[in-house]
Amino acid sequence: MRKSGEWMVLWDDRILEICRNDEDNVCSVGDLADHEHIRISQPSVSRRCKKLAEHGLLRKVGDGVYLLTERGEGYLDGKINTYEDQPDKVPETDDEDSGVSSPSSPSP
Repeated sequence: MRKSGEWMVLWDDRILEICRNDEDNVCSVGDLADHEHIRISQPSVSRRCKKLAEHGLLRKVGDGVYLLTERGEGYLDGKINTYEDQPDKVPETDDEDSGVSSPSSPSP
């Protein structure tokens, strides 16, 4: 039985399952948003994929393209519990949009 984390939503399981059903375990945000079992907008799918990647269940491999990880497979198989107060995080390596900015000094 899967134990999903408090950070997860219904669509996360569906996204992971659809990626798993791909021959290469790869899925694109556009294809996911167009899938008959996904009923949320493309921007919402993109946010969910980013969140799943933050927790190591997906890995970003290109612009809007994600790969199901071993951790994601383990979650789908019920072997990995994402219901934790401090879920595993995967460091971001190529995200230019980290949202972190250095404080600026007030101009004189």
